[in-house]
Amino acid sequence: MLALAGAAGVVLVAVLTAVTVAALRSDDPARRPATLAGESAFAEPAGTDPPATKATPGATPGRTGKPGRSPSATPSRSAAATPSSGTRPTPGDTGSPAPATSSVAAQQPNPYTAKQVCGSGYQVIDSATLTANGVRTGRVYLLYNTSTGTNCVVTLKDLDAGRATTVSAYLEVQGKTRQTESGAYKWYAGPVRAAAPGVCVKWGGSTGGASYGSPFEHCA
Repeated sequence: MLALAGAAGVVLVAVLTAVTVAALRSDDPARRPATLAGESAFAEPAGTDPPATKATPGATPGRTGKPGRSPSATPSRSAAATPSSGTRPTPGDTGSPAPATSSVAAQQPNPYTAKQVCGSGYQVIDSATLTANGVRTGRVYLLYNTSTGTNCVVTLKDLDAGRATTVSAYLEVQGKTRQTESGAYKWYAGPVRAAAPGVCVKWGGSTGGASYGSPFEHCA
């Protein structure tokens, strides 16, 4: 019985010794397994540089993998936007020659009226426009004064107003001699007056190459 107990003690000591040796060996760094939790079997040795990263095309230096902003290109002007050589067209120019400006537009207005020339009490009862080559040269007026029974004729200039040119005005009472005033005048010819109560009259005048003559009329 004692011999059995001694053998058991020897075995227990041997097992404890083996466990202790195994524990000591497991703590030895040189015998540590290559792979531990959290470590890679292919980990880089300490002190070595990390592998160079391949630069991304267009990347800005210092910004890994982030492409830099390329300067925006200035759009070139198209050939169509560049004005062609030559004379710049005038706005509204159709290529046709400009119409000739009427000489009347350059004339100064006549400051007189037929009533001013004939005088107080006269009223215009008829008139005729004088036109030469499509241009208004003047106008002939027939006026009448009811209180005196007198007619009055005046030719006012439109063309060359203010410049002495040939102008005429006339009045003919039926049965009597025609009365005419003609000469180089700046503004008008007249007044030509004649009493004609209840009698027909002819009247007219001329200026700037145009003339007018009426038949016997205004008889009342």
